[in-house]
Amino acid sequence: MIEQISVDLTKLYTNKLKIEDWFVLFCLVHNEEEMLMKYISTTGRIETLIFQRLRDSGFIILKDESNILFNEIKVTDQAKNLFNVSDNKEFEILFKELLSTYPKSVKRITGGTRPLHNDLQRCKKLYKSTIVSIGLVNKELHKKILLCVQKYHRDHLKDNKQEFMQLLATYLSQRTWEQYLDEVTNLEVLPKPNTDYDAI
Repeated sequence: MIEQISVDLTKLYTNKLKIEDWFVLFCLVHNEEEMLMKYISTTGRIETLIFQRLRDSGFIILKDESNILFNEIKVTDQAKNLFNVSDNKEFEILFKELLSTYPKSVKRITGGTRPLHNDLQRCKKLYKSTIVSIGLVNKELHKKILLCVQKYHRDHLKDNKQEFMQLLATYLSQRTWEQYLDEVTNLEVLPKPNTDYDAI
């Protein structure tokens, strides 16, 4: 959970937003429900008027005005643009690049293959929390992680231990790529190894 946010006063004045409007909108745009709940439990409930004001200004769409629930408030492109939030499509493209770089399966010594792309929804959530911060995609970190994945794969191929590679979800949750960061900092993208069981 983020503990600090910055306020662009120029945007605040231009859009005639109050400080609490800005804060609520920040939480909605960045999906910071936990932060908003902590704020409410500490300072008291947020007036319905704030949500109505944000709706009337074109920042949010309310599903039910009489029972306002966090997950049922839709933020508009106008709200996303206010915080310079990257389009989700950009992350989707980078996630697909990760999937195409991390082997889909590896050969077992005893024969057959072992799948590595498990629980893709969890993988997506883990990767998003890794390369997306305050709505902005860190493309440089993404490139480095891809290099780390390639180095990790090559090390296992070299030692004939590809069978023991981590599942993708484990690789992301344990941040295994961090072990290779120093080694790949100055490397170019490596050509993929010529294996018929690698991900396409």
